[in-house]
Amino acid sequence: MKKIKKNILLIILMIFAMCSITTNVQAAGEEVTFTPDKNELKSGDTFIVTIHAESTDGLNLISANFEYDEAIFELVERGAMPEGFADWSGTDRNEIVVMASSSPKTEADFTLTFKVKDNVAENSTGIITFTDVGIDTFAATDHKFLYEDSTIKLKINTQSTEPEP
Repeated sequence: MKKIKKNILLIILMIFAMCSITTNVQAAGEEVTFTPDKNELKSGDTFIVTIHAESTDGLNLISANFEYDEAIFELVERGAMPEGFADWSGTDRNEIVVMASSSPKTEADFTLTFKVKDNVAENSTGIITFTDVGIDTFAATDHKFLYEDSTIKLKINTQSTEPEP
């Protein structure tokens, strides 16, 4: 019975690994994507999630909340602001609120750097979820857009993911 459960769990993990990692939410002329720079990790690895936002009418504000499995990941840093945007703000460490500080930009990238904790079990799956994702644009009408929640699932191996020499 234990072997069957283990095999079912392994199949589920393989399905997650085969799924597309980049998650994308979009409205007409507006888009927000969340993309990790790695899709397989090992204990101790750091990785970056890029939040890419764009709007044909110009970005005024980008906001989202994010959650991650704190038993697997730790947030290392929030990246530097792209030109034309004010610094990170928000009332909570897991909240993203970024406002334009100068003339509107049609696209921008923001980054979050995470680290895989050292004690993570082999073949674990780490999850980062972005909720309440929204952008406010410089459009005269219909300037606010809310998006569906977005989830990134990353496979954690205890072995090195680097090719052998």
